[in-house]
Amino acid sequence: MTNPEYILEFMQENDMRYWIIANSFDRETNRQFNDMGLDESIRRMRNFFKHNTGFHRIKLYQSNEILRGGRPKQEPAIFEVTIQGSEFKDKKPGEGSTPTPLGNMNFSQPPQPSPQGAIVGVDQYLNVHALNSDLKAENEKLKMQLEFLQSNHTKELENLRKEMESKIKEAQDSNQIFSQGLGLLMSRMGVGE
Repeated sequence: MTNPEYILEFMQENDMRYWIIANSFDRETNRQFNDMGLDESIRRMRNFFKHNTGFHRIKLYQSNEILRGGRPKQEPAIFEVTIQGSEFKDKKPGEGSTPTPLGNMNFSQPPQPSPQGAIVGVDQYLNVHALNSDLKAENEKLKMQLEFLQSNHTKELENLRKEMESKIKEAQDSNQIFSQGLGLLMSRMGVGE
């Protein structure tokens, strides 16, 4: 994690007045790509640190050029910071911290975010794990119900087809009997000859 004061110093030293702030899921929550002075941009970043807490991913840019889709052209310098809420509150006189020297650090490669992202508590992990296993069990149950309903549906369709065929055959037989009876009746009456 990076100290928020260091991010402000880095902005000042490298003239990085444009920035994007993202949450722990790397979703953008705040953006500053307007043309403004470096001091104003740093003041706004300090104000953000002063009024927010939690884990944030800070992406700093030297240019405000953006691509057609709204993404910046330039690769950012990325910092991860956890803000406690007390770093930038108004301090009483004599409480100020002394800045730490930066030494000879190479800033040619911007820092990259850690692959872990935010810290997840054990309770939250176990709750999600239990929920996941419950959902998998429910999914299996629904699959079994679907298979049962499909087999019942197939059997019911077959029974209906057989019933329909027998009724058609029965109707054809009764139609044939009626034709024969009608023919016999007509021949006795002498009409059919």
